[in-house]
Amino acid sequence: MRYHINFHYLKSTLIMQFHWEKTIDNAKKTWERFPFVMLSATIAYVLSIFLAELALENTSNFSKKEVLITNYGYGIYLATLGIGLLFSFTLFGERNQWTNSKKMLVNVGIILFLIVLFFLFPTKMSLILAVQFFLWGLSTHLLAAFLPYFNKNENFGFWSYNQLILGRFILSAVFSGILYTGISLALVAIQVLFQADISPKIYIHVGLMCIYLHTWFFLAGSPFNFDELNEKINYPEFLGVLTRYVLLPLVSLYILILYAYAFRILMVMELPKGWVVYLILALSISGIFALLMIYPLQQQENEGWINIFTRIFYIALLPLLVLLFISIGVRVAQYGITENRYYVIALGLWLLGMCVHYVAFRRYQHIKIIPFSLFLIFSLSSFGPWSAFSVAEYSQSSRLYFFLQKNKMLNSKGKIIPSNDEISSKDSQEIINIIDFFENRDKLEYINNNLEKPIKLSKNSNTYEKQNNVLAYLNLKDKQNYFNQSANNLFENKQIISIDEEQKFFEVKGYDYFSEIMLYETQKITENFIDELDTKVTYNSEGELVLKINKKEYSFDLKETINGFIEKDEVISDKKLATIVFKKKDLKLKIYIKRSEVYIDKKTKKYTKNKNFLATIFWKVE
Repeated sequence: MRYHINFHYLKSTLIMQFHWEKTIDNAKKTWERFPFVMLSATIAYVLSIFLAELALENTSNFSKKEVLITNYGYGIYLATLGIGLLFSFTLFGERNQWTNSKKMLVNVGIILFLIVLFFLFPTKMSLILAVQFFLWGLSTHLLAAFLPYFNKNENFGFWSYNQLILGRFILSAVFSGILYTGISLALVAIQVLFQADISPKIYIHVGLMCIYLHTWFFLAGSPFNFDELNEKINYPEFLGVLTRYVLLPLVSLYILILYAYAFRILMVMELPKGWVVYLILALSISGIFALLMIYPLQQQENEGWINIFTRIFYIALLPLLVLLFISIGVRVAQYGITENRYYVIALGLWLLGMCVHYVAFRRYQHIKIIPFSLFLIFSLSSFGPWSAFSVAEYSQSSRLYFFLQKNKMLNSKGKIIPSNDEISSKDSQEIINIIDFFENRDKLEYINNNLEKPIKLSKNSNTYEKQNNVLAYLNLKDKQNYFNQSANNLFENKQIISIDEEQKFFEVKGYDYFSEIMLYETQKITENFIDELDTKVTYNSEGELVLKINKKEYSFDLKETINGFIEKDEVISDKKLATIVFKKKDLKLKIYIKRSEVYIDKKTKKYTKNKNFLATIFWKVE
């Protein structure tokens, strides 16, 4: 008997085994080099799984679910923030040859800081906190861009490092995206070919796993030999083509357009439009980052067009910055400072500083000053009395008291009293706009606490109702210019049926199943699938509720009941639970309405649509 050895097959098997061993070895090395970063990524991954399961879970205790979702969201955010912070300080420690004990101390300190931060967060998400989250995330990315070179004077190394980690991040995203697409298509194939019952949750878990692997793959390719980065630059040819022939010509075109607009302003002697500041900021920042992308080429004498553009760009920005400060100065004088105007001013001053730095101190240019200075702006402006939020609130509060004093709406103790009929429509609208500013930031308590007779505001009332009460107390509700307000503030056309969300007990006797209905502000229809029962629950903003059970459809119209509330001019108190019972064919249905914002036609006094609808429904097929 003769045996034939397939050497090609054996070679392929050995190579495959070698690649698997190398992959596992690289994964281990990544954990060893970035243990705390990977720990933070793992925590974010696990919490994301819990959050996904909780979000898809049907429960009658929505208030508890909301609290858990918020806490999981906070945990995921802080763990993700920890990835950036721990990554930055790990590389900084490597560059400065920290001892293992010092690395451990810094990493543990960062984790303890994030844990303390978690317990300082409010129980509910707010607009200000969402903006702070964005600023902290942005600051963390900027920190990772400059910290390894914070105490190093290596412009080429700094550029190569940022090009490498940005390229690695994009490559990791492509890798994760392909992996997710491939696994998802495989699941679809199994579902179609074998008629397998694959839950939609599986796709969510696969997506979360791919995001987790994205972090792992990114860390595996992080730079290690920083000295080598400063010695040799591998400049991608496509980057030079993109910047030379696309970005720089576009920036030049926008500069010419803005100069033409500035010339027109001088000719007709009119104030610049408010939105021009955003064009100037976008142009300036895009131009600076375009120059960063071609920094290695700027050092070459044969790059004539690039060298000319570099020399004149910062000088050309100076007249445009004058236009920016005039425009924003006019708006601040008219309407005070808001968070948007705060950042326009801050970025305008930053651009002025960059122009001075690159024009007057060409010998001492350090390109790392760009991410470093932006890090300082975004991080410092997110907290403290100097923050965008505190400065905006102080500015609007000062404007409010100016108009109150002007219209004799302050008593001898400085408390706010109702207005009289002599107040002008312009001043009343200014006061209403300022109150709207505080309402959008959940700060109406500040206004209420300064009223001569503070209003008792229910904790279960939404902010629109609270604002309505404050305006009614000040005799300003009828003076509100609805046409100048957003759709959310059309109180005159809307009756809010507000019911206690904290209801913990429901009468379930005589019913077999339940489901929740949530119709958000921007939705016209919501659907809830219950695969185990072969049931679909559908509700739309027109008040139509449809249950499809085992291919049998039941339709219910909530308009009549809601119109009954409207005809009685009734706003259900937060102590009363709105209950609607239907019986149709062989189905018995009970609806507990927890909240609904009902829009009413002023002429017909009839229901038109509703938003932010929250209810629990119980049913039984008889």
